[in-house]
Amino acid sequence: MKVHRLLLSLLMLASMFGLISGSVSARLGPGVSHREPAPAPDLARGVELQTLTTTDLTPIADTYVASTAPDANFGDRPYMVVGVEGDDVYISLVQFDLSALPAQAVIAEATFQAQVEESAGSGHIDLASLNGKWHEADVTYATIPPVGAAAATVQDVAADGWVEWEITELVQAWVSGTRENFGFALTPHKGDAYLRLFATKENDNQKHYPTLRVAYTLPAPPPAGSVHISEIPLYVHRRAAQHLEEVRGTDMAPGWENAGLFAWVRPLYRPDAPDLPSYWEFAIEPGMDFSWPDGIFRGFILATAGEHDFPIAHWGFAGQPPTYALEAMESRTGYPPERFYKLDTLSYAAQDWTGALIALLGDLPPKIEGMELDWLDEDLEITETGWVFDVPPGEDIELGTLTRAAGAFDEASGADAGMTTGTPVITGPVGPPPGLEISGWSSWSEFKDGYADSYAVFLEQLRRDAAGLWETEQTDLEYGIVLRKADIYPMALLWEVADLQLEGPGVSYITTQTIPQEDSLSDLFEITVAADVPLGFTPFTVTVSYDDDVEETVRFQIVELARVYLPMLIRNQTDSNGGSAVARLGEDSLAAQVAATSSWSGWRTFWAGAEADQRYYRQLAIGEHPNDSNCASGCGATAWAMLFGWVSHQACPPDPNPDWSHREGIYREDGSVSGSFACAPQSMDGGVRNITWEIRGTVGTYCAPWPWRGNAATHPWNMKDANDYLIGRTWARIRTVHSRVGRSRDEIRVNAARSITLWKTPVVVGTGWFNHYPLAFGYRFRSRESCGWFLCSTEYQREFHVNQGWGSSSHNSWVSAETWFSGRLYP
Repeated sequence: MKVHRLLLSLLMLASMFGLISGSVSARLGPGVSHREPAPAPDLARGVELQTLTTTDLTPIADTYVASTAPDANFGDRPYMVVGVEGDDVYISLVQFDLSALPAQAVIAEATFQAQVEESAGSGHIDLASLNGKWHEADVTYATIPPVGAAAATVQDVAADGWVEWEITELVQAWVSGTRENFGFALTPHKGDAYLRLFATKENDNQKHYPTLRVAYTLPAPPPAGSVHISEIPLYVHRRAAQHLEEVRGTDMAPGWENAGLFAWVRPLYRPDAPDLPSYWEFAIEPGMDFSWPDGIFRGFILATAGEHDFPIAHWGFAGQPPTYALEAMESRTGYPPERFYKLDTLSYAAQDWTGALIALLGDLPPKIEGMELDWLDEDLEITETGWVFDVPPGEDIELGTLTRAAGAFDEASGADAGMTTGTPVITGPVGPPPGLEISGWSSWSEFKDGYADSYAVFLEQLRRDAAGLWETEQTDLEYGIVLRKADIYPMALLWEVADLQLEGPGVSYITTQTIPQEDSLSDLFEITVAADVPLGFTPFTVTVSYDDDVEETVRFQIVELARVYLPMLIRNQTDSNGGSAVARLGEDSLAAQVAATSSWSGWRTFWAGAEADQRYYRQLAIGEHPNDSNCASGCGATAWAMLFGWVSHQACPPDPNPDWSHREGIYREDGSVSGSFACAPQSMDGGVRNITWEIRGTVGTYCAPWPWRGNAATHPWNMKDANDYLIGRTWARIRTVHSRVGRSRDEIRVNAARSITLWKTPVVVGTGWFNHYPLAFGYRFRSRESCGWFLCSTEYQREFHVNQGWGSSSHNSWVSAETWFSGRLYP
């Protein structure tokens, strides 16, 4: 381990943040080894530290030996000698009892200090560990134990006063037990001519005694409810580590250049599967970058434990992980969290040891009745709403024909004066389907008990949406990660490596290198495939033995197929030795081997402006003017307000976005219709509160009697009415597409993605179980090809980057792009 750098970074981290003073079991393929019981936690990374303690130790033994008297013992002398005089060599021996230091101590600094009593000449003195037992009362030059390599050297040792050797790593090794403590020797350099007499513990002046000064910290107790990373399923750890490497250094995860996985992982549960973790939350440490504002972590990765959700269900590169955000909230009961839940895409909860709900991140999903599983197999029509202006923009209009506020229209510049009225054009069914009822839960217990029934359709839809990625992951586990010619694959190494073995015919077609990473990150094992590889499937395995006695086997297959009828190709293909591809693969595994024939493409990422362009608004709390209701203002109104604010920012001088420069009037002073044109602020102010409350009224948000006081609901079939806000302000118009049963649909996702990829404009999307409307302003996707016996298909992975509407960029995160609502704004 890179102990010294790790300890320094931990000390810096601790001092900066006040630390010093339901699950479906995932199938395990043969590519994953069984993990034995967890080793002791790696205390050099991923732990918070308690108070720094400094202690001074006096030797239990200190003496010297002399070559001129090889059988003499000098253990009772008040001094010890180091140096060379003619042919005579003098070596001092020192040993300290470290039993007073806790075995789990993290050594911040250790220095050996010795007082010079007499001196002659000049030279260097090495401090090196001893590799055998010795006793002060009988050790001699002839019996001195073997001396190891130098751990520290002091050059041109002072002629008087104190001399210090810094031996932090050596003391850490003694304390942790990785090296037995036999003490150390002070030895001269060959060719030097000098003598130094240092005081020993037999000296008359106790102030001159040799001293070992040790500054150490102890790891704080692990975060409540956490599990050490070594104890979770190995394939989940691998998935999170590989995800981190995929996005490191890209615009998908700024700030993760030196990031690593925190050593403690938290399980999250789902109410319909309370016995086993459904997710594992990996907090992200940012390495040596201490510039982030939201605590000791920089984001998280939420990996799914089974096939009920996407393999990576939720992740973000900034702010606190969901469970830590819940933990920081004020508990409703006064008790700390005992268990954490993921309720839907962006909704999380914590309960205490009594089973009571104590904190909620996002909204509690509503109670939904009347959903039918058969709807998942039916091609239910989606609903699309657009708007037609009563008076088209661009026509010559007499001012008297429009109801315009004074000062809102500039005839000279032709600035946007805003439309008077518009007519919605709706295709598809209007309102909810017959029998669908959305209401509130009477209690947290009722919510948990009714979760499986109320959300059965949504849970099954989520499982189906994620099935393709799970099939891909399972194929990779069982038959190997697919690589093509000239591919470069960075394999994350999970811990310090003791041994690494490559096996299989594919080894002949790859080159490898281990790439050290900065700070305390684990190294990368980079695999590069040759430009010329044989047709067919050429497998190999990488087996890694880690220092903590965990062994991991990762399978790969190099795939090169001609574009002809696949079964015929494999049946007739021969390798360089004249053997058939079938013989090389094994006939019993052939069908599975041909299931995956392409590696993942690189991610393609699109953004609607930068993070700094987004508007970070939030819901109005109860009693926050002008909210006079008994609940919050609702996420629907906040999402529209952030989108309208984004357009205002784009339209504002001095350097407006040409696509939106003529829509400057979408935001007015104080948020009113009658105010002069203004630039929407980035964060909440009085004007934003006014427009949020106005939009809330147009979209029919209502207060729901749910167990968490303050929840508000906005139905998707009413979200189109946010267009009423635009009347009298701008000619821009809204277009919404939604599924009235809350099903994710490809058409809705495509509609939302096009707003980001083509129009470079954020879009309101729907997540969870009719539950939340964030604003998506990033989109990414990648693909891979899979071939069966008769045809090939393409599997996609797609995600939105969303602004949650929680008032801060630290809550922005990536979620699946499957959505049931898309709300766009057209210029």
